Amino acid sequence: LSDSPLTPLGILLLCVAGTVLLVRLARLLARKLFYRLSWRLAFSYFLIGILPIPMVALLLAIAADMTIGQFEAFRVDTALRELGTRIVAGQVTGVRRARIAGETVAASDISTLPAGSAAPDWIRSLESPRFVGDDGARFFAAGTFGDSGATISAIPVDDLFYARLAELSGVAIMPLSRNARARSGGGGIHIEVDESDRARRGGVHPYRADEFIYPPQAIPQDHSRSPLNVVWWVYTSRPILGDRSSAEPRTVAVFTRLSWSRAFDELFSQGAIEKNKTRWPIIALMVIGGMLLAVYLVALLTAYLLIRTITKTVNRLSRATEHIAAGDFSVRIATRAHDQVGDLARSFDLMAGSLEATLQDRAARELLDREIDQARLIAQKLLPAPDAPVPGLTAVTYFEPVARMGGDYYDFLSTRDAKTAVAIGDVSGHGLPTALLVATAKAALSTLLESGESGAALFAKMNALLFRSTDTRNYMTLALAVLVSPDTVSLTNAGHPPPYRISGGRVEPLELPAFPLGLFESREFPTQVFPFAPGDRLVFYTDGIIECRDAADDAFGFERFERILAEHARSPLPVLREAILEAVRVHCSSAADDDRTLVLCERAGA
Repeated sequence: LSDSPLTPLGILLLCVAGTVLLVRLARLLARKLFYRLSWRLAFSYFLIGILPIPMVALLLAIAADMTIGQFEAFRVDTALRELGTRIVAGQVTGVRRARIAGETVAASDISTLPAGSAAPDWIRSLESPRFVGDDGARFFAAGTFGDSGATISAIPVDDLFYARLAELSGVAIMPLSRNARARSGGGGIHIEVDESDRARRGGVHPYRADEFIYPPQAIPQDHSRSPLNVVWWVYTSRPILGDRSSAEPRTVAVFTRLSWSRAFDELFSQGAIEKNKTRWPIIALMVIGGMLLAVYLVALLTAYLLIRTITKTVNRLSRATEHIAAGDFSVRIATRAHDQVGDLARSFDLMAGSLEATLQDRAARELLDREIDQARLIAQKLLPAPDAPVPGLTAVTYFEPVARMGGDYYDFLSTRDAKTAVAIGDVSGHGLPTALLVATAKAALSTLLESGESGAALFAKMNALLFRSTDTRNYMTLALAVLVSPDTVSLTNAGHPPPYRISGGRVEPLELPAFPLGLFESREFPTQVFPFAPGDRLVFYTDGIIECRDAADDAFGFERFERILAEHARSPLPVLREAILEAVRVHCSSAADDDRTLVLCERAGA
């Protein structure tokens, strides 16, 4: 770093920047890799369902290996205690003894305890059999203590010792070589081998399977070299140090090995290794393990099927949503799953079907609206233009339909003998059927007038036509005034509100009671001739003006209408029209609920 041009601060900043870059790169890769739900579920399935199987198997193998290894160590430790008991009892050849009296060695044939020497402190540690030696295990000793002193019994640690240990433990044993040392400390046991010993063996490791000392009860599997058949372990024991000034403690270590087969035989046969030994614990463990494995596999299969169903349906939902966003509402998922995911997919199909039907209905409704708009334009053209000239009359009009196609009708017509006729009518209802009935009435009225029909006969034919064309729920009121002579007007009425005549400032209703057209198959409709001098006025209207109501449900009524007519009897027709409409607007503050039509006519030549 001393030769580097980067300062410590620069190196730190570089490390921080690299870490941030790596984190962002990892997040980007995670988003790209795990954007799809199927990938995330598959990864989770691998972590939860697949990966635990080898990990649990490895864990069980390690646990079993450790268990068998500890079993081997336990057998060796038990054998050492048994060997110590036999040494004390003199049941083993080559035993050397030393008698301790007080603090002095009274008699001894053990080289490290010469007679007459002071008894060492480690003798008190021989209450249980122990290895003894300043530089590794040289003796294996046990002591007996009494009031008069102690007796120490020991045998040398050699191949015969390990053969006895293997026979008593039933475990194959291989001691460390003479030049090998087991050093404890630093968190474990460290085995050190002198390289000169390895050289003498031709470079071969000093611990080989054929150097083990096998017990008489060993079976062929115990001699196997495969780690799948045999468990290797290390048994360690801390020896008693004769020289307390030793620089570092030494540990006695021996390798042990035992086949799985014999280990299970001894573990589960309660020490009776016979051909007819009981194996029910192993069978029980295998049965329970098989059941757990079967349950796990069933759960694994269920999770796989669930993940497959979810991912398949989600992918279809995603693609179907893209089609919906593009305007294709015919897409369907059509899943066969019978669960909540399937219900969700079917709900999506129902939603898509509803959207498709809604769009179709909307398209049909828009088409119908266009047709209705066209019909409304046609219906408006059936009415005279507001500035259309009327022979012999000065006329102003007002038409306000409550719907796009109203049921009110007014017209200026001409008879066969060129006389002027003023018609006003009101068809029950609103909308397209009403507009059709208005068109029918206009055509019939025009045809009948041009054919020479008039008065009651004309209305009788109109009634018959409308009766045949509609039911009793649809009817029409109609008032027809014809200028039969320069000074008279003939009025025929079929249930329409009576027109008013304004003459000399006096307001007079021209009442002719009768039923509307179309209610009955045959009816008589009254006709009457009224004087109509120059300057006289005729006021035609529909019930939408008279029946308009205020917030207190009070109708505008005939009295208010007649009062407005009287107050403005001599005003110009446009002024009179505005006075009537203003009075209606003031009285009826809410929107109109019926068509409003007003026709004002004045005899020319005043």
